[in-house]
Amino acid sequence: VLQNPVENNPYQKKNEYYLNRDLYHKPDKDGLFCADYRASFGRREELSHITTVYGHSWDDNPDGTLFSQLKKYRSPEFARENPYIYFSTEKENMAWEVFAVFDTTIHLPYVRPTLASDKFAQMLDTVHELSYYNYDVAVSDDDKLLVLSTCTFSVDGHSTLPEINDYRFVVMARLVDTGETRKDDATFAVNSTPAAPDTTRELRHL
Repeated sequence: VLQNPVENNPYQKKNEYYLNRDLYHKPDKDGLFCADYRASFGRREELSHITTVYGHSWDDNPDGTLFSQLKKYRSPEFARENPYIYFSTEKENMAWEVFAVFDTTIHLPYVRPTLASDKFAQMLDTVHELSYYNYDVAVSDDDKLLVLSTCTFSVDGHSTLPEINDYRFVVMARLVDTGETRKDDATFAVNSTPAAPDTTRELRHL
């Protein structure tokens, strides 16, 4: 289980800043877990519509370091036993229910803190088509989302990928309402035919 602080990338420096630096702002290949520079934080009502957290992954080993461990969600058993992600701010502790696990390209606008309602709905439709699992989790435009995003080196249609590529492995979750009953296990069916991540290359216009 990863238990690490998340730094907010400085707005003027953008997302590469803490991905390549340590807490003391010195160059570091491993970087830090860091939030999109456009994200806003505080209590749940102050959060961005979509909050994206980035972290490095140097391989696809689910027992590896950093966000390589996210790839444990490629196992249905692990996904079923881990329905929630716990990501909090200084002002509020929050739980997030996973509703999609997928490979994509950087052209899908899943990292934007705000999307118009129609574009948000189109993005969600694509996410559900890409997801390894069909979760029994309802998500609407009113939900706030948490996105964990990292590199990947093998996706449908490509047995191996170079270290620098346009593909990402993503776990997406919705903010759990205060007082909402928690599940012991996730409920889903394995998606036998998830969409290929290459299909998202044409979505940069969203």
